[in-house]
Amino acid sequence: MQQFLKLMAVWVAILSSMPVAIASESQYIESFDGETLHYKIYGSGEETILFVHGWMCDETFWNAQIEEFSNGFQVITLDLPGHGKKS
Repeated sequence: MQQFLKLMAVWVAILSSMPVAIASESQYIESFDGETLHYKIYGSGEETILFVHGWMCDETFWNAQIEEFSNGFQVITLDLPGHGKKS
């Protein structure tokens, strides 16, 4: 549970500090325990949708949904620690 709370604190920091922009390049942030986390941002809007993949997946799991949801929302896909792209 402690790891989950740390991860959520990192994403709250990302969401509260980022401008609304259209981008899909890989971006990285360092978590509180020193691990580098990968994420991408798509679309724009006043509201944000954070897509979190399941076990044995990565942020590309959501590729089929990005186009539809990024038309009215800012969409963030992320790689959970130990999954997906590394810096």
